Amino acid sequence: MKIIIIIKIAMLCLFSFNAQSQEKIKTIDLAQKVLNKGLSETDLGTYQGSLLLQGMTELALVNHDKEMLAQIISLYQKFGTNEIQGKGSFISYKAGGNGAAFLKYQQKTNVLNAQVANGANQMFNGATERW
Repeated sequence: MKIIIIIKIAMLCLFSFNAQSQEKIKTIDLAQKVLNKGLSETDLGTYQGSLLLQGMTELALVNHDKEMLAQIISLYQKFGTNEIQGKGSFISYKAGGNGAAFLKYQQKTNVLNAQVANGANQMFNGATERW
């Protein structure tokens, strides 16, 4: 009986503590925290980096965040100058990945046009040479 009472008190304290310690956070704030952590810890030239940049691109567009959009375009430009080395099995990583192509498709910038077109040409020519 004594153990059951102790367990009930412990559970009550646990639930009470969890209810008090939880604070509301906006989705955009959480996404920004994840993005900042990812940018500080991820090699942007890898598959994981490509996914992070794609997410950053979509976040900037959905929130109409011109500052974040400028930041992501600047990061994609580093692929064109080889400051960021795209690695992996797809040529698109060398051009900045899907996010760079998505920005071109959405007509949000012209500065990536040559870089994206070059990557697409390399993918197409590489695919036809194998066959």
